[in-house]
Amino acid sequence: MTTPKNDGLGSTSEVDTKLTAQTEKKIKTTKVATKAATKKSTKNPKFYLTNAELLAAVKRAKEKDELTDELARMFMKLVKRYASRINFVGYPYNDDLQSQALLNLTRGWKSFDETRFSNAFAYYTQITHNSFIQYLNHERSHRDIRDASLIDIGMMPSNTYLEALEAAEAIKRSESEDSEDSKETTEQLEETEE
Repeated sequence: MTTPKNDGLGSTSEVDTKLTAQTEKKIKTTKVATKAATKKSTKNPKFYLTNAELLAAVKRAKEKDELTDELARMFMKLVKRYASRINFVGYPYNDDLQSQALLNLTRGWKSFDETRFSNAFAYYTQITHNSFIQYLNHERSHRDIRDASLIDIGMMPSNTYLEALEAAEAIKRSESEDSEDSKETTEQLEETEE
């Protein structure tokens, strides 16, 4: 049976003991660091942004009469979270939606009157929502113009435009049929009254 070589580090059991002690020390320091990081990030785990924090930041910014970095970061959190909602997340121009909302928030952040109202979160969320809807309507009108131009030159427009066009034609047809039916019924009623 061969014995392990002693290369100056001590016996193999001593080396194993040292490695185990070092490993345990690393694990303990990692656990402590993880707990510290968790404590910092779980200040308020249920909400990413509270109305009280936002209202206080708005008051501080109005005192300075300028948009503070803190309030700007809060706006960015608000917009990013709102853009991840199911009705906005699938758009290919989601970044543009967020940019437009941030622009509108930075333009109108002073218009919130904290003396009359206390829900700054709802106010700024509504600004964000309206910005998203405004941008989507703008994109829709540009898409419709592009699709109409594509039809004019003999190319295929987008599927949604074709579906909307077909639906509009179906509505026109049903309205014209209804008007013809109502004319016939009116004529029949007039004949029976005579």
